[in-house]
This record gives sequence, C-alpha cells and structure tokens, in this order.
Amino acid sequence: MSGISELCVGFFSLIDLIDCLLVMLGVFGVCVWYRWGLYFFFIWEGGAVRGEQD
Repeated sequence: MSGISELCVGFFSLIDLIDCLLVMLGVFGVCVWYRWGLYFFFIWEGGAVRGEQD
C-alpha cells in the first residue's frame, strides 16, 4: 500500500507542477498579448486620428 500512496502523492505533485507552469505561461501569454494589443491599438488609433485630420 505504501508504494501506491507514494505514487499518488507523486502524481498529484506532478499535476500541481503542471498547473503552476500552465498558470505561469498563461499569465505570461496574457501580458505579451496585452502589451502587443495596446501597442497596435495606439498605432491604429494614431493612424485613424491623423487620417481624420487630413
């Protein structure tokens, strides 16, 4: 039984590790998309404003 319980603990700690990595990747991905999204948004808005002023 001890071998099975150790296997379960190892399996669940592996799931925790994967969850942690996914959360870190998710947060990193959101930050990158957010930054690029704002960057392109400002370029597009700036271009649209300049276009309307002409």
